[in-house]
Amino acid sequence: VTGATGFIGSHVVAQLLAKGYRVRAAARSVPKLQKIFPNASGLEMVEVPTLTSDYTESLKGVDAVIHMAAELFSKGSPSDHIFEAAYNGTLNIVRQSIDAGIKKIIITGTFASLFDCDISYIPHHFPVLIILQLS
Repeated sequence: VTGATGFIGSHVVAQLLAKGYRVRAAARSVPKLQKIFPNASGLEMVEVPTLTSDYTESLKGVDAVIHMAAELFSKGSPSDHIFEAAYNGTLNIVRQSIDAGIKKIIITGTFASLFDCDISYIPHHFPVLIILQLS
């Protein structure tokens, strides 16, 4: 699980552990993971500094990837940098997962992480996207 220190990522890790899964949690900060999950049984923690880092070692022995990591918008952050990091980071983890022979990849995300939270967005401002499942 990438982004395991995030709000949703930490809840996904907690639910997987509660269901008895062994989880490898990836985040920028292992100490933060340790603070969120002290004494967690079945949890392996790995530090991955950026979304475009090398995940080769972290993916060894993994059956499935749940990619939840993302850079969040903050004041002064160029939005193109955040979008590029999210896009390239997702491509990076997908490519490395495929190279590692992982057949199950779940990618989550929200366009809200790319925008200024002080601006009100109205649903009709955004077209519905149709996602085709590739087989």
